[in-house]
Amino acid sequence: MDRINVIRKSVSAFVCGVFGLLPVIGFPFAVAAVVQFILVRRRKTTDWNPAERYLDWAGVFALIGFVLTLIVVALVLLAVINQTTQSGWQD
Repeated sequence: MDRINVIRKSVSAFVCGVFGLLPVIGFPFAVAAVVQFILVRRRKTTDWNPAERYLDWAGVFALIGFVLTLIVVALVLLAVINQTTQSGWQD
């Protein structure tokens, strides 16, 4: 992959990673950030990537987005389970 594509994909991964910080809604963006992160890491040459920090932060943001999404989904499931068990006891 040439340097221009590495820079473009690094910045694109960063943007996806930022949107991936949104819980639940940002999940597809976090997945896209991780995919681009992996592709750039595998295909980059030994050339210097001036957007290396953007690529690194894209991976961090995607990971945080995954964790936030898991937390939100777990809290919603717990609330549903709690509501179901409470209404079941009152019947």
